Amino acid sequence: MSAGRPRMSALDDPHERYAGAGQTEPPLSAFLAANGHPLTGDYRVARARFDALSWACGFGQRRFLYAGELNQVQLAAPALLIGDDPKGWGGFTDVDLRDPGSWSAYAAAAAAAGFPPETRPNGHLGRWTVLVRHPDAARRLREALRTHGLDWRPVDDRADFRVFRADRFNAIESALRAALLPGWKLDPFTPPAPAPQRTAPRPCVTAPAPRGGELSLFDALIA
Repeated sequence: MSAGRPRMSALDDPHERYAGAGQTEPPLSAFLAANGHPLTGDYRVARARFDALSWACGFGQRRFLYAGELNQVQLAAPALLIGDDPKGWGGFTDVDLRDPGSWSAYAAAAAAAGFPPETRPNGHLGRWTVLVRHPDAARRLREALRTHGLDWRPVDDRADFRVFRADRFNAIESALRAALLPGWKLDPFTPPAPAPQRTAPRPCVTAPAPRGGELSLFDALIA
């Protein structure tokens, strides 16, 4: 499959590098969401928002808006978690949450018990990262965020919003859309058109003229 558009290195290169890096739902988050984690409702909404974006730009990160490397908005994936040190609850101690072989039994026991405090059910709904250098865009973003009750405190033209509540997640998304940033629209990812195949012209070989009649076997071998 190919699309009839030229390659855009600033977008296509990071996407190809990170399209398979942290973009799918982690097994632990999927298990906890399917087994009654207390933050499941808000998590599913945030996960759906993340999955609706198509441009990967980092490990577990996708682009939300884009007008250039210095003017863009990124969203990091949400996650559901439990504590990795239940201190002997249920017979479990240190657990490696990166290894299903380590957390499977513990997570199943925590879910069966209704996620008691000892298992410390927690998580986040992702992180919005706003990069803005253009003065007019910065003004629009500042006004929209403040209108939605959000602090605008960029450092070096960058503001990060870590999200733990659905109302805050929705307020940030609404503010970003309300800012109506000209030129920041990002179309869904489509594969770039393949590079044209360049074929060198076949060399023109001209046989040497016969010397004194037909070529001998010796002449043919050294021609």
